[in-house]
Order: sequence, then C-alpha cells, then structure tokens
Amino acid sequence: MSDNNWQKVETIVDQALELPEGKRETFVQERCEGNPKLKGEVTQLLESIFDSEGWLENPKEYKQDFYYEIADDIEELAPDHSLIGQQVGSYTIKKKIGEGGMGTIYQAERSGDDFAHQVAIKIIRSSKASRQNVQRFRREQHILAGLHHPNIAQLFDGGVTHDGTPYIIMEYVDGIPIDKYCKTNDCTLEHKIELFKAVLQAVRYAHENLVVHRDLKPGNILVDNNGNIKILDFGISKLLKDDESLELTQTGTRLLTPRYAAPEQVRQENITTATDMYALGVILYELLSGAYPFDFTELSQYEMEQAIVEKEPPKPSSKISDAPTLQKRLNSDLDAIALKALRKEPDRRYRVANELLEDLDNYQRGIPVSAREDSFRYRSGKFIRRHKQGLAAAVGVVVLIVGLVGFYTWRIAKERDQAHLEAQKAEEVSNFLLNLFEANNPSMNEGQELTAEKLLERGLNRSQKMQNDYVRADMLEVIGEAYGKLGFQHKSENIIDRSIKIHQSLYDKSSLEIASILYKRGVAENLNHDIALPYFKKSFKIYKSKPSERVLERAAVARELAVSYRHAGKLDSAEFFARKSLKLNRLHDKNEGSESILNSKTTLAYVLRKRNKLDKAKKLYLEVISKRKSETSKPSLSLATNYNNLAFIFRDEKNYDRAGQYLSKSLNITERILGSGHENTLMVRSNLAQIHNYAGDTKETEKLYRDNVRYAEKYYPSGHWKIGSKYGTLAFLLTKEGRYKEAEPLFRKSARIYKNSLGKKHIWTASEYSRLSINLFLQDKDEEAKKMFSNYYPFLEKKAPDFRKLNINQIKDLITLCKIDTTKLSEEISSYKKLIDIAQK
Repeated sequence: MSDNNWQKVETIVDQALELPEGKRETFVQERCEGNPKLKGEVTQLLESIFDSEGWLENPKEYKQDFYYEIADDIEELAPDHSLIGQQVGSYTIKKKIGEGGMGTIYQAERSGDDFAHQVAIKIIRSSKASRQNVQRFRREQHILAGLHHPNIAQLFDGGVTHDGTPYIIMEYVDGIPIDKYCKTNDCTLEHKIELFKAVLQAVRYAHENLVVHRDLKPGNILVDNNGNIKILDFGISKLLKDDESLELTQTGTRLLTPRYAAPEQVRQENITTATDMYALGVILYELLSGAYPFDFTELSQYEMEQAIVEKEPPKPSSKISDAPTLQKRLNSDLDAIALKALRKEPDRRYRVANELLEDLDNYQRGIPVSAREDSFRYRSGKFIRRHKQGLAAAVGVVVLIVGLVGFYTWRIAKERDQAHLEAQKAEEVSNFLLNLFEANNPSMNEGQELTAEKLLERGLNRSQKMQNDYVRADMLEVIGEAYGKLGFQHKSENIIDRSIKIHQSLYDKSSLEIASILYKRGVAENLNHDIALPYFKKSFKIYKSKPSERVLERAAVARELAVSYRHAGKLDSAEFFARKSLKLNRLHDKNEGSESILNSKTTLAYVLRKRNKLDKAKKLYLEVISKRKSETSKPSLSLATNYNNLAFIFRDEKNYDRAGQYLSKSLNITERILGSGHENTLMVRSNLAQIHNYAGDTKETEKLYRDNVRYAEKYYPSGHWKIGSKYGTLAFLLTKEGRYKEAEPLFRKSARIYKNSLGKKHIWTASEYSRLSINLFLQDKDEEAKKMFSNYYPFLEKKAPDFRKLNINQIKDLITLCKIDTTKLSEEISSYKKLIDIAQK
C-alpha cells in the first residue's frame, strides 16, 4: 500500500471512529464510493479494531496502537542508529541489521585479547514497550533458551539495559534467505528439496519441544556460507504447555507476515503445528516454482486475506512456463505435496513436520506419497485388509508391489512425450491396477485366501494381456522384483529376463531404460554376485556415457558394483566403485546426512572391512550410526543394517561381546519393523546365533536357530525352501555337537522340502541330501548313507563347473561335517575337494 493510500485509509478511519455506530457504515460507503479497494481496506481495518478487546477500553488510543502493530507490513520505519557504538552487556553494537516482529536487531561484537565474537542482539522497540509486549519478549528468551538444534539460531544470553529495556543475545548468522540463496546459486530441484528437508528437521525438533514458530518465511530461514540452514526468530512463538490454551490471545495484535499467514491466523483462530505447516507449504511452493501461490499485485490487505482464506492455489507446476523439464518433474507428486501443505483446513494439512518430511523422502525414493490419495490406493488398501490373514506372511512383498506399481505409474505419466501414447498407457495401467486389486468381488477368489504368491501370479497373467508393450515391460519388471523379494529367485530372474527382451525391442541399447532394467536384473540375482556383476557393469557403462543424467541411479549401480567386486575378491575395484558411489552422491547432495551418502559410506566400510582396514571401517560405521541417530529417534532398517555390519568388525577382532550387543540392537529393530519371520530378521537372528557360537555359547545358538525355524514356518508358505534352510542350519549345528540322532529328522525334513520345492536335481537339494548322508555315516547307517551319496553326488559333479561362490561354501560345509570322522569319511572328503577344484579352475 502506498503512503498516499494509507493516509486516505487512516483519515477515513479516524473520522469513522468519531461517529455513532449507526452512522459509520453509511459514512464509509459515501467516502469510498467508486473505489472498492479503498472501501475494503477501511472496512478491514475497522473490523480488526472492533473485534479486539482493546477497543472496549479506548478506541482512539487503541487505533494508534493498532497502526504500530501492522507497521511492518504497511509502512517503513525510520532507521534507528541511536544504539550504534553503545554497550549492551559485554557486547558493543556495531550496526543495525533488521527488524523483528517487535524488536530491532543489531550486529554486535565482544572483543577479547585473541578473538572477536560476533552476535545478534534483539532489543524491544520503545514504541512497542507495552507491558504485554515486554512479557512476550521475555517469553522469547525462555523459548529460545530451550531449543538446541544445529539449524536453529542459538540463544547465548539475555538481560535488561540500564533504562529497563529487555534484550537477548543470539547467534549471529551470516547468511541469506533460502529463496535468494537458491536463485543466486541456481540450485537444482534436488538441492532445494534437501535444503527444505533441513528446515523441516529443525521445525520438527521445535514442534517436539512444544514450540510453534508462527512466522516462518524465507527471511527467517537463512543459508550460511557453508550451505547450512539456520532458522531465526522464534520470538513470536508460544509454548504449547499442557496448562496453556492453543489460542492466540485476542488483543488485536496479529504478529504475522500476511504472505505466509495461514487461514486460521487471518481468521484469528486456534494456532497449532499445522499453522507452521501452511507457511512451510508456501515456502516450498516458492522454492519449487519460483512464484508465490497467490497474485497479490494491486490487492488491498483485505483482499489479500480473503484470497488466503477462500482462494485455492494453482499447482506449482502451472507457474512454470520457461522450463518444461522442471514443470514435468513438479507435476503430480511435488504438486500434491505442496498443495496438501496449503489446504485451508488445518486437519487436512500435514499435521507435523515429520509427515511432510516423510512424503519428500518417499518422492525422492520413487514410492507413493501420502498427499496423493487416489482410487488405486483406496482399492489396494481394501484389498490388503480383506486378505490380511493370507498376506500376513508376505506383507512386505505386497507393500513392494504397491510401492513399485505406484512408482512405475508415476514414471509412465512423467516420461512419455507423445500425448496419444500417454493416454493409452494411463488407461492400461488403470485397468491393470483396478483388476489386480479388485476390492468388491469376493467370488473371484472362490472363498480362498489370496496369498502374495497368488497375487503375483494373477498380475503376471494379466500382464500378458496388455496391449501396450511399454507398460507390459515395466509391469513385468515390477512383478519380477516382487518374486525375488518373496524368495522365488529363479522365477524372478526369468520374468525380468522377459522384461529385458521387451525393453531391448523398444529402446536403443544405450538408453537409460536399458541401463535401469540391467541394474534391476543384477539386483534380482540377490546373493549370486558373480552372476550379477556383468549386468551391473553394462548398466554402469550406459550411465557413465550420460554423465549429466540420473546421477543418483548411477551412484546406486556403483554401489552394487562395489559389493559384487568385494565378493569376487577384486578389492581394488570394490573400493574404487565404493568411493565413486560416494563421490556421485556428494555431487548430487551436499548434505552429509542424506540417505544416499550414508548408504555409500556404509558400502565403503563394508569393502574396507574385507581389506582388513578394520579401524577405518569401524570409524565409518560409527559415523553413519551417529548421523542416523541424530536425525531421528525413530529406528530404521538402515540403522539396523549398520548395527549388523559393525558387529562383524567386532567379530573379526574377536570381541564377541560387542558384536553380540550390536546384533541384538539390529535384531530388535528388524523384529519391530518387519516382524519376527521376515527374511531380514531371520538373517540377523542367524548372525547373532553365529556370534554366540563363536563365543562358545551353544545353548543360546541353538535357541536362536530354533526360533528361526518357528518363525519361518509362520511367515512362509508351507513347503517353502527357506523353511527347509532353517531346519538344515539347526541340523548342521546339532551334528557338529555330536547329536546325530536329533539332527537326522531335521535333515530329512530339510532335504524333503528342498526336493519338493526346488526339484531333485537342484544343487541345494543335492547338497542337503549329501549332508544327510554324512549324518547317517556318523550314525553307522552306512548302507542308506552310501546309496544316498551315490544318488546325489553325480548332480553336484555335473554342476561343479558352474558353481557360484555360494555353492562352493555349501561344499565346504560338507567337508566340515566329514572332518568329524576323517578316518571313516576320507573318501568323501576327497570327492568334495575335487568339486571345489573343478569349480575354481
């Protein structure tokens, strides 16, 4: 509002206040005739005055106070240099650097013999030194004193000047507002999101400490010279104590910045954490699109507030016209996230910072975000609830299906350029999803519980009927990955191979689509790192030829290469790619606490441990663990993995107590998040059992192995090979302890499960019957043992040239059992050593 216009408003309001109540409306109508903007501003100001308690005491005096309260928004204050050079506490004021909600902010310095410490000092404005404002200013000291977070400006001290004016001394932040920083540095979308996530982490901390900021805006969110976020001015916050109302006291004083004010602030309603979420939504909107959600050009204060309360903001992507690629990236997920934060109703927004943080994490990971509620999500949710019992053993796979299908639906909608093809695909995907997760037709399943395996089979059958090859290739890729997660490794590989063939017919061999599917094919090999390695090498070669594109995906492939080379014993290459992955992630993300960087550090530590650089590996693991724990108190699977891997370093150092402690932490987290029978939980429990075995505690080892048998039987479908593997592990332990008779039925059950699920000629089946034969030899049941050895050894011998590392380890286990009685089993030892020689040629 211009000075001239403001003078008109003030004059009319002054005259209106002198009139009886019944004549004011007519007076305003006459004075503002033909000028609706002027009328709106006058009316809004009068309403604000009359709505306040201060009006009841002295309307004319209150009107003057009210002008002061909104001065930050409608007039410029004359510069105040009166304190420059003066002493406040032990600090000397150097210059004025800004105006806060009710105080003036100065840069000050405390000089010592060897250093000069710069701070920011906030002093209450004399024009605002009412009893109410002084009380609020003092409360600001207590609020800030209780907040200790690296992204929140720290309070150092506080006191009262010689003339009774309170002040606080805060951390001086040499930085620029986040929006200007992003423009000046031409930040990428990813960098903007990471900066904003740092803001969210700080706000989350404040909310957890019962503090709402109430005036979040770019000017209060600075980025310092090191690229770190600092949030300023929690001075107009209010502690959400149990004995204190959530309402802002109605005194007519509205301490807010209109552009970032939530509808409830404009209406002077309850202020909650959702109020901060609205302001964060505006800031996110501006960072994404470079524009404000509403066009306030030429609008009066009243019209601005009406827009905030009533008008729906357009999508951020609609504000972008000169960057088609960015517009595409914003469209859908990021649009939905920003608009959810800007919903008019507080209970329909993100309630707390962590919810918005999780949605941004999900966006970056390519999985569905909560902001996008759609019919597929609704139907799939009903599907899962209806089949809850049948899916209990494979809920992780169902979540994978939902997440990956959501990702590919998102990708299909974003990456295809031809409109006709886009529409065709969208329709095909929609039909696929709604049929796959049909929620209202129980007769389809004929009363049977639908397991995850049956769900995948249904999806596989339906994918064959798809008319669009692009969609079919992507869906086969998803289903293949899901089969791998369920444990059907061979089927997973076959399905992804089919997807690869379709991809190769649709895309150039050097395209990013081919790079992506080759990467997925490598991942499908799971523990078969020697088979996975060529896929990862081809994938990385393609990504490397396009260095400016998909840096995160290239970093992920580099990580897998590091792991595969580690298992191949090529440790120089393993360390090279581990460091390459870390370097690529750091190019993409400057935040050392980001998930991608932490994962790369974990992989590097994994390689360094193999190189026997235990101290360096341990240091990296502890660094990653510390960072994860500082980011959130909520346990994560990533943290569990770090605990698990760190334990192996202590195992290598023969510090079994520490190894057991970290594995117990890992097991506790995986059980809570995934359940007792999930494959990851079973693996960690098995690792813990091995540590107890190394320490000589065979009783605890046996207990943990028996737990694995029990949980695997509950988790996996009857007859699944993974159940057989748990029986086999327990039987192996009992045999080594000389408890041959107890082990025999367990080996028989394990071998029978392998035979029925994998086939008689499978390597694992032959290996398990070979272990059973050794157990029988040790019990002097020689006739059956010899027959069993003769039946299954030829299968192993035939496959020996193609043995993978895992298979070689299985043969070594056979030799370990044979060494229990080297005299009786000398021929068998020689035979099994021969297999290893063949495999290693």
